[in-house]
Amino acid sequence: MAYFAGAFAVAGLALAAVPFLIHLLNRRRFRVVDWAAMDFLREALHRQRRFLRLRDIVLLALRTICVLLFGFAMARPYLSSSSDEVSLDQPLHAIIVVDNSLSSAYSDLSGTVLNAAKQSARTFINDLPDGSRVSILPTCGSASSFSLDAYATSADALEALDALTPVDASGFASGAMDNAYEAAQRVPDLESKRVVLIGDQQLVNWPSESLEKQLARLPEVQIVQVGPARRSNAWVAELHVQDGVADTETPTTFVGLVRYQGEVHRSRVPVTLAIEGTTVATQEIDIEPGQTRELTFRHTFDIPLESGRPGYARVTMSIGGDELPLDDQRSIVVPVLSSLPVVFVDDVGSDENPSKNLYGETIRLRRLMAPVTSREERSRQLIRVRHASVEDVDEALLRDARLVVVAGIETPAMINGLLREYVEQGGQLVIAAGGDFDPAIWTRDAWLDGAGILPAPLSDAPIGELPDIGNDTLDPFFLDVESLVHDYFRLDTETPEGIADVYKEPLFFKAVSAIVDDETIAELVETEIRRNEKMELTAGDSGADWLVWKRLSRSSDTNLTPRERAERSRPRVLGRYTNGAAFIVERRIGAGQVVLVTTGVYSDWSDLTKTHAVFLFDRIFRTLLRQTLRNLDHETVETIEIPIETADRRASYRLERPDGEIEPLQVEARGFDRYALTIRDADQRGFYVVTAHRSEDTAGGETGQELWELPVSANGPESESRPDVVDAEMLSERLGEAKYRWVPRGESIRLEGALVSGVNIWKQLMGLVLALLLLELLVVAWSRGAARRASSGAVAAVGSAIPSSGRGGDRR
Repeated sequence: MAYFAGAFAVAGLALAAVPFLIHLLNRRRFRVVDWAAMDFLREALHRQRRFLRLRDIVLLALRTICVLLFGFAMARPYLSSSSDEVSLDQPLHAIIVVDNSLSSAYSDLSGTVLNAAKQSARTFINDLPDGSRVSILPTCGSASSFSLDAYATSADALEALDALTPVDASGFASGAMDNAYEAAQRVPDLESKRVVLIGDQQLVNWPSESLEKQLARLPEVQIVQVGPARRSNAWVAELHVQDGVADTETPTTFVGLVRYQGEVHRSRVPVTLAIEGTTVATQEIDIEPGQTRELTFRHTFDIPLESGRPGYARVTMSIGGDELPLDDQRSIVVPVLSSLPVVFVDDVGSDENPSKNLYGETIRLRRLMAPVTSREERSRQLIRVRHASVEDVDEALLRDARLVVVAGIETPAMINGLLREYVEQGGQLVIAAGGDFDPAIWTRDAWLDGAGILPAPLSDAPIGELPDIGNDTLDPFFLDVESLVHDYFRLDTETPEGIADVYKEPLFFKAVSAIVDDETIAELVETEIRRNEKMELTAGDSGADWLVWKRLSRSSDTNLTPRERAERSRPRVLGRYTNGAAFIVERRIGAGQVVLVTTGVYSDWSDLTKTHAVFLFDRIFRTLLRQTLRNLDHETVETIEIPIETADRRASYRLERPDGEIEPLQVEARGFDRYALTIRDADQRGFYVVTAHRSEDTAGGETGQELWELPVSANGPESESRPDVVDAEMLSERLGEAKYRWVPRGESIRLEGALVSGVNIWKQLMGLVLALLLLELLVVAWSRGAARRASSGAVAAVGSAIPSSGRGGDRR
């Protein structure tokens, strides 16, 4: 059976009559006047009459067919057939996939997109033959939130349909097709099946790559589009803290992005920042279609904190409501600190004496992270600096430190083992050359085939020479700006050109050369695989944890294979000099990581810390410090795992979801002496609050006493907020030659199903129209040439005949 848009087909038929009307209107009545010379012309034209009549018929036919074909092409015809006949006494298996992604909450005067989808599905279910079975499959949700099994009665199916709610996630067509295929396999006794995909058919959920193979596995498919044809939406696309962490002494800068897609300008859109549910700042913005607005808010936290232990603040940025309210806010959990211990180790340590101009290699880095102009300010610094020499480094010094910076040390032999344990437990380590740094000794004492603290082995010979070794001319090298693509090198307040100018400024005279060729890295990976396999055989633990704040997220590595863990420890070059040597090398070791800066940070090796590029170290340090804190911001729908201390494994836990629902949480084992809490079905945007209470069997404790509270945030994908949808033409391009039926807005789902083919026939018809028009031009051109030749012959005949008639001939 063929289907098409009837209005265009009727219009084509009407227009096809136009050539006939023109022909009839052009049939004029002439007054006949006899003229003797015309007899000869009439006789000549008579011979061409048949040719002219045939030409007119051909042109009339070509023009009429062109109009007809154009009308049918605009009607977008396709062929539809049903694989089996359906009657009221023949039950079938209906598989209804309903899009309940974030965009399904979009509403207009007629209601939400999800309600329109439900109404369409409800009508289809009520029309099903008796004995039919129905599968209701939402596009979003975990395996526990819906069933792939079919419902035996329409009442049960309608109840499941009514229970569907919007989920803050994306509902991809590929996943919907996979679920539909699995549901079809579960009802083998009903051979007649219908698959219906109902939703707004958002563009982001239909990928550009073809889904033809997936669609070919399914029974007869109808793709139903519901919701308004034109949509606009503004949403909060991003929210973050500029420095990664907040402290109680200085204002914290929050950066948010608001995006808008629509057709009209929106003015005075309110944007608010709320902390712990209380609005602390408000702005109003004007926004144009397609525009992205960046907003900044500043707030100073005033909450009681223990030194070195973070608190966590719930922060939400929201905009004035529109047709899609679910994405009008975004939430994050911000770590708030009163102080962070950072250990700086160099060749001078506590013997530093400014009066004697005796400074350690780390002096400029310490001043950068903790600038002090008065004794009063020293007590309020976020960074608590601990300056030590190699001899002073011990477990007591490091046990609460979040970051260790080692610079200008000749040999690390005394501290290599201790710092390796520190990093494996989650500590962050920065190693800088300069001073008496000896690359040969460091490779011998701190590489150890990847078991030390160096991220990569070093060449014995350094690069370049110091300017004070009697050389007559300076021969500095520079940073390769094009290689500085890591986030460490970004500066939010500067343009790319301005950042490039900053990094062109430093001069480098000497650096150590890290060996990071493919062969060395491949050898390291194989060595790490063997080391990881050996650790698994020895209970999987590298030693006792002595960090008081140890990185609890370390348990996430337990599910990885030895090879996967080895690949994660692969060294990475984050920047290079103009001579090709590595500037910064980073490597993950255990739960922490090591960053190697191959030049000096105070000595004559370079003037890096004397230039504006010194801000690079501030970004590196703050990023590393942020990574020592829990990651409490997650995507919706993903499983959220919260590691807990071994001592807290016997406590009782409860979870409060964003909608206020409270449920218990069970402690789950995650390997040797590691435990975690798991939040499943986190499909709502907002905060999930975990509270730990002392259990009844805890000796000497009060029953039910609260131990701690920890919030985590969940936000949906930003791409789901975009209002773009596919139409019939775009969908045909994405589905190739797959057979399906497109059901536009307002049309009903067909009970008989639809196997559709020839969805691109209209393109072939348009091509045929162009070919016929070209043929018409050729016929006209050729006939005019023939007519001119015939007319010339007739005129010549008349001219030769006129003299022979004489002046006294008859005149009529």
